[in-house]
Amino acid sequence: MSRVVSVSRRATHLIELQRQGFEVLDLPSGSVPREQDMDDTTAVLLDVGDLEKTASTVRAIRTLDPTVPVVVLGGSEEDWTALESDGHTLVVVPPVSFEQVAAALRSLDPPSPSTVSVETVLEAVTLGAPEVGQSDTDQADASDEPSDRESADASERAKFPVVDQPVSKDAAGPPADASVRTAGPTTGAPIQRRLNQILARGAHRSATVTAAGEGQDWRDAAGLVLNAVADLPSPAEASDSLAHALLDVVAADAVAILVSDDDRWRVSGGVGVRPIETRLTLAAEDWLISELQLGLPVVAIPDTDARRAELAFTPLARQTSLLGALLSDSQVLAIVGRNSAPFESDEVADVLECLRRRVCALTEALDARDVARRLARFL
Repeated sequence: MSRVVSVSRRATHLIELQRQGFEVLDLPSGSVPREQDMDDTTAVLLDVGDLEKTASTVRAIRTLDPTVPVVVLGGSEEDWTALESDGHTLVVVPPVSFEQVAAALRSLDPPSPSTVSVETVLEAVTLGAPEVGQSDTDQADASDEPSDRESADASERAKFPVVDQPVSKDAAGPPADASVRTAGPTTGAPIQRRLNQILARGAHRSATVTAAGEGQDWRDAAGLVLNAVADLPSPAEASDSLAHALLDVVAADAVAILVSDDDRWRVSGGVGVRPIETRLTLAAEDWLISELQLGLPVVAIPDTDARRAELAFTPLARQTSLLGALLSDSQVLAIVGRNSAPFESDEVADVLECLRRRVCALTEALDARDVARRLARFL
């Protein structure tokens, strides 16, 4: 059970937190948590109302725990947003529903994701097996390798109006492969096809070895898989690389890359993302995801203040302008933000084109992670 310290002027917060299943230490407004109060704390919820008291409380908390997430229900003024400078404090401007607050607090203490690398898992299951080399005939055909999608001619590129809603279907639409997808596993991904081919060849080869009493079919197959994924980046590395690629094609202050995982969207990497934002997650019912699931690949928000309630607890929501992009048959969502002019139509097209060309590496890394998770029980 997640444990929350609540310093609030509203008694209803205690009731709501308990109703949402949290273990709560409730402190009156103006109180400062003590060291023992912070033991095993998932997050702190502050609703004091006064900026000076709030800032003082945040400073006191930081002396006890520099990294514990602190969610502040405050104002939109610049002095309030300055509280976020430590990277672990999130200022939320009401009105927001308590369901949103509870969901965000819960996401700050997510189940620990598998940190086991593909290599570690496969080395474990092949322990004791003879090393399997990869001959020329074992290598996947070049035709099986995913290739970058050819970039469209500039005159034919999609043009999108920048609005605070999904791009209109009346506008020149994106290529057919850039339509929206619902969160879920990717089917027919390149790495899966490649692994199937490798496993099939390994099973065929090892069947002969097994008949001679010298081994088991899965060992050769596992060794071949290990060789096949040896050069793949981790999901975090691929996410960071994709974020930097997006910054090369559009002027932005921050990029967050989210991936679909267990029916939620989690931050996998990015540039300019604050530590507390890396722990936030989005669900299908959250506003940004809901808008993208209407059937269009892009949502552009020129003024996030106008959507403050809907974007509460969305990574990069503190940026003035946001762009969310999601490709069909992809587990990947890119959120691009900047504190300047809204994104123009040609910038939106550039972001989509970059995603189409560069998302493959991250998709392969995610598929390899799925394989590693299925083998993790052998560790």
